[in-house]
Amino acid sequence: MERRFVLFVVLSFAILLGYSALMSRLNPPPKIPPRLPKVADRRAAGKEGPGPKEEPGKPPGVVKPGEGPEEPAEGPGEAPQPVAKQPAIPRQWVSLGSADPTDSYRMWVTLSNKGAAVERIELNGPRYHELDVRSGYLGSVVMDAALFDATSRGKGCPVQIVGPGTPAAKAGLKVGDLIVALDETPITSFKQFRAAMAKTKPKREVKLTVLRGGKKLGLTAKLRRNPLQLIRPEGTDPRSFLLTLDRIGHETLEDQRKRDVCIWRIANDLGVHESDVSALDISNLDREAGRLQVPAKGENAERWAHLTDAIMDAVMAWLSVRGNEAGPLFYSVSIEGTRHRLSPERIDAILYQFRDEARQQRAPELFLELDGVELRTGNWKVVKAGIDEAAFRRVLPKWGLEITKTYRLAKVPREKAGNRDCKAYHLLLDVKIRNISGETRKVAYQLDGPTGLPVEGVWYANKVSRTWSAAGLRDVVASFDHAVPITVNCPKIAKGKLDPPWRDQSLTFIGVDAQYFSAMMIPQKEDPAEIWLAQSQPLRVGPVNEKLLKTTNTSCRMISQSQELAPDAQLTHRYMIFAGPKAKKLLAHYGLGELIYYGWQWYAWLAVGLSHILHVVYAVVHNYGVAIILLTILVRGCMFPLSFKQAAGMQKMQQLQPEIKKIQEKYKNDMEGRGKAQQELFRKHNYNPLSGCLVLFIQLPIFIALYRSLIVDIELRQAPLIAQSVRWCSNLAAPDMLYHWTWMPDMIKGGVGLLGLGPYLNILPILTIGLFIAQQKMFMPPPTDEQTAIQQKMMKFMMIFMGFIFFKVASGLCIYFIASSLWGLAERQFLPKHKPAKSGEKIESRADAKAKVRAQAAAETKAKARQPAAGRDGAAARRKKKTRQKR
Repeated sequence: MERRFVLFVVLSFAILLGYSALMSRLNPPPKIPPRLPKVADRRAAGKEGPGPKEEPGKPPGVVKPGEGPEEPAEGPGEAPQPVAKQPAIPRQWVSLGSADPTDSYRMWVTLSNKGAAVERIELNGPRYHELDVRSGYLGSVVMDAALFDATSRGKGCPVQIVGPGTPAAKAGLKVGDLIVALDETPITSFKQFRAAMAKTKPKREVKLTVLRGGKKLGLTAKLRRNPLQLIRPEGTDPRSFLLTLDRIGHETLEDQRKRDVCIWRIANDLGVHESDVSALDISNLDREAGRLQVPAKGENAERWAHLTDAIMDAVMAWLSVRGNEAGPLFYSVSIEGTRHRLSPERIDAILYQFRDEARQQRAPELFLELDGVELRTGNWKVVKAGIDEAAFRRVLPKWGLEITKTYRLAKVPREKAGNRDCKAYHLLLDVKIRNISGETRKVAYQLDGPTGLPVEGVWYANKVSRTWSAAGLRDVVASFDHAVPITVNCPKIAKGKLDPPWRDQSLTFIGVDAQYFSAMMIPQKEDPAEIWLAQSQPLRVGPVNEKLLKTTNTSCRMISQSQELAPDAQLTHRYMIFAGPKAKKLLAHYGLGELIYYGWQWYAWLAVGLSHILHVVYAVVHNYGVAIILLTILVRGCMFPLSFKQAAGMQKMQQLQPEIKKIQEKYKNDMEGRGKAQQELFRKHNYNPLSGCLVLFIQLPIFIALYRSLIVDIELRQAPLIAQSVRWCSNLAAPDMLYHWTWMPDMIKGGVGLLGLGPYLNILPILTIGLFIAQQKMFMPPPTDEQTAIQQKMMKFMMIFMGFIFFKVASGLCIYFIASSLWGLAERQFLPKHKPAKSGEKIESRADAKAKVRAQAAAETKAKARQPAAGRDGAAARRKKKTRQKR
């Protein structure tokens, strides 16, 4: 027996370790692709004249926004078109709203004039803090450390923005200050400043030493807890709500994508220099033979290079747009429809963008712009910057277009200042394209959605999926014609397994949905059935971690219908951008109630019912941990009759063990006979073996419903068992996180896979499994043979195995199980104790007990009948006498 048990344990662990090793082999950690080699520079070999002078930190051939002509190349024999030179616009940031919850705003929004994009949205509500960051909060004073002037490097940390209502603003910090010390710690760089801030704690005062106008100043700031950043910059991923033009006259972005992909394939795969790519004509292509005539390396002669399938596919896609007319292979189309050969500088800029996007593991063709537009990457002019409104403008002189993006932040009405569910979690985004030329222009725009939503608790967080595929923490959700939302899960977007884009549909809303928060774009149309968009689709904007597909940075993209603009006419579209918590009453204001999803309908009914009970109890006790305990008492109290019957059945089973053992010995080699004999025994003693499962069947839906409530209900996020100031069990929707075990190997503390327990030791799951084992030991009858003993040991081992599964569950769920287990153990103490019958002792069945009662009643009747008549008459006389005396 012991050998078989040991073998079972060894094999189980071997299977577990083998599975983890297999998953690690199949899903290795992502490798950062090496920087792709730049195309060999033939100018350095002396074949061509020197190229344009390169600047440090600037890609060769890339013209900064507003510098130089927007179309530098011309066709053979044609003079370049003069374009007015625009002044260079410096990088700027604008603040909307406030970080102070007592102000009339629900958020602080940081806007960047680079792409007129949203950099950050920080919620200022007291319930919405960062879960994974416990250091002090001064305010996001640095937006882009790469822009620090050389004169300040090594001397301190420059302040680029100071948000209203932040501790930095209340301390008197100003834009342009240079932070040189934090308390006693010298600050020479942003990296040092960030490291010093990571050691601080909320509610603590820190002393800042800054340089302002060449003078040193001492400022004191009282730090707060870090607010939740609902939208944040994430590496080099694109920022939120970037806009570009999808069509101008004859030029379309889809056609240019095909051209640029073809350029990339030829230059990168064949090693052709950008000047040689520029010089290619249609006559250099032999489609029938699948080859291209290119200059030979180090020689003046030409050679024929055979094209791979990937290159040939790109060439054919471009030729489907270009046609077979003679002339340059790659060109740009002017506003009049004239074709201009692409210059080597423009081709070099295209190749640089492809290399940069490839390093970030993004599809380069999805982030291109029309030649010379640069609305995504250029700096816009800030034409208005207020506390609740900011406007950005960019003029495209070549096409005679003026594009304006205006953001307006909702304000909390004074009479609703105390209502945290009032309609104030949104921005209004106005997109305007005005034709300032003297000719009609046909235009369409491309607008991307939010990026950088939170992925808090990545090692334990889960989300309910609307589909059969796994949900992510950044799913794209869209609704058309007010229908049930369509969800495209984040892992599916990360793998690139997407359905065709949604075309020509009336969009109700679209955006990115996180676990407890969402950022949605809602078109503000006068006619809800009006169709603004020709196409909308999910979009991956960040690199892919194969082990954490659910955290991939995603967004969405909308392409408008093409529209003819007469001179001085304009295209105006307005979007409402909801960015806030998924609270039921709040979402109802925006028509986004469907974002709260508990699962199948009967799960939803039960989960919503449990949530209501928890909220009602919380209103009395003001602690969700206590509310869960009281909910457990209520549930187990209602189930007490069933639990009592279950325990009584277990005791009956203990009494029947000797008889069951006899049956097993009698029918040792007859499984069918043994089963019939046991059924007859159970029937004789009125015992149902399945009666003990009834309690489990009732508790299982309650367990699932409570689990769904914890991962969906925003009110349970960040709800502490004791207090927020106590790190342990400070979030009932997360594991209790008793101890941070940094010394554990990455395989364990990484939180991925069966053995990925996470970076914290959690004590509540261990206590839960311990109580399960205690219940099992108390309720399970003693083994009657060797096989039963092995089964019971296996059950104990399975309980330990369940500990691995339970290790990362929410602490609120563990509290429910602990309270339920303690209730069950207490119930056991109230039951009468019955000793199991001995092997030779006969067990009295219910039929035997009833027959015994009937026999006793019959005996009493016979005894009365045999009583003497005189005795009966004397008794009657005495009763009559007593009656007369009473009268």
